[in-house]
Order: sequence, then C-alpha cells, then structure tokens
Amino acid sequence: MDQEQFKKILDESGKQNQWLLEHLTSTGSWRPIIYNIGQEKLLSQVDHSNRRYAVFIEKKQEEEPDKELTDLRREFIKEEWLRPQLNDYFYKRKRDLDQVVYSMLRLNDIGLAEELYLRLKNGECEIPELAFEYSLGPEKYTKGIVGPMPLSKANEQIRAISTKENIGNLNKPVVIQKTIVIAIVEHIIEAILTPEMEEKLLDELFNIELQKTVNAITG
Repeated sequence: MDQEQFKKILDESGKQNQWLLEHLTSTGSWRPIIYNIGQEKLLSQVDHSNRRYAVFIEKKQEEEPDKELTDLRREFIKEEWLRPQLNDYFYKRKRDLDQVVYSMLRLNDIGLAEELYLRLKNGECEIPELAFEYSLGPEKYTKGIVGPMPLSKANEQIRAISTKENIGNLNKPVVIQKTIVIAIVEHIIEAILTPEMEEKLLDELFNIELQKTVNAITG
C-alpha cells in the first residue's frame, strides 16, 4: 500500500492525527491501523435500532455488566450473523480439524529406509523397536509416536495416507523435504462441534468477514 492510499483511508475514516500517532507509536506498522479501521467499519454495520440487537444487548449487559460495547457488537455479529453458517463451515473445515496419531520413522538414508520398510513389512520388527536407534525426529523418544496433531499441519503426502481405511497399514517410504518417512496411521480423532470448537470457528468466521471489509477498504 502506498502513502497516498493510506492517507485516503485515514481521511475517509475520520481519524484524528493524535489517534494515528498513538497507534503508529505502539505498533510501528500501518497494518494494525487498517485492521482497526476495518473492524470499526464491520461493527458499525450493526443496526442499533434492531429489536434483536436491543434484546441481545440487554441480556448480555445483565450477564456481563462491565463488557465494552465493541465486544458486545462483535458477539452480536458472531451469534446473529455468523452462527447460522457454523454447521456448513464446520463440515467444510472438518478434515483439517481432525487429529491424527502416527507411528513414524524419519530417516536420511534411502537404503536404510528400504531395509527397515522390508523388515517391518515382513513382521521382523515394529516401529517402537526401531525409533530410538534410527529415527531423526522427536518420535525417537516416544517409541515412534507422533501426535495427536491436526491434519491441517500434516504434509500433503502424509495427509493423503491419513484415512480411516488406511488405519494400521504400513505405508511405503515417502520423501518429504529430503527426509524419508515411514508411517503407520494409528488413530484418527474426528473433530466434533463442542462449545470450544464452536467458539474457535465463530472467531474464524468473524476474521473472514473482517478480512473482506479490509479488502474493500484497501481496494
């Protein structure tokens, strides 16, 4: 973003120089300032004359009398605008939210990897026996166990083998960033829509709306 565009956004927001100076002093960057303006613009879309908003505010202020209006408007958007999207968004995100436990060996010698794979395939040994002696990762100290970890954090090749149908199967060695991985999917812990998960996903949906608003501001 160039200086002229930044100045135009500030002028349109009506922010005073003192406000700008304080934020630049505390952050050293224009980005938080733009997101602050974007959040104010998003929250300003709440119609204070709306009956549902009035009822929501009244209830929340009884429960949490010290809560700031900004936080209450954010909660209203999450509850009234975004919660109806929650189930669809959860199922869209579910595979990334599922967690997986692996037995794994990480090696840097393809010859050794092929030898250990054949020994495992023939039932001559198991990953827990081999991990401490051969594996390069922290699973060396956990008898080869990695996880639970969100599937979203797994490499694409590891994600591909992480299916219910493949649980317990020994997978052929794959090369991931110069490391050779032999893995067995031990467990898939499926994500469920708990209250904690709902709150996490509502925050994600709010941030998506905020990003849309920021994109509209910055053009």
